[in-house]
Amino acid sequence: MSSNAQDVCDIIDTSLTHPQIEAMLLTSENLIATHIDPLADSRVTLVVRDTIKVWLAAHFISVADKRVKEESADGIRTVFEGKTEMGLDATIYGQQAKMIDPTGMLSKIGRTDRKRLNYHFSTPRSEATDP
Repeated sequence: MSSNAQDVCDIIDTSLTHPQIEAMLLTSENLIATHIDPLADSRVTLVVRDTIKVWLAAHFISVADKRVKEESADGIRTVFEGKTEMGLDATIYGQQAKMIDPTGMLSKIGRTDRKRLNYHFSTPRSEATDP
């Protein structure tokens, strides 16, 4: 199985063109290659990778081509799905990709409970120039 734009269109309605969808598939493939190691986990078959890739592409499409969550009758107010800081949880498609991933690595992307390094840059006093 090799995923393509039509596979993505089968799960998400979008106004994006097939070349634009192919770009989302490429982004998905890069994300998978970066975070999911098929050699370390035999459950990551080609079918599983392609399935995750399609759902991730739908996630990226949903972010680029916003899904309407609520709309008022008079068309003045529109609320879109998801929030930027939610990562893959921002869309049902990203949530699905995480669920399909047998390694759990997609669930770890963007977690806020990771330790962060804080860097403070300063100029040594001997190099600083006083006005």
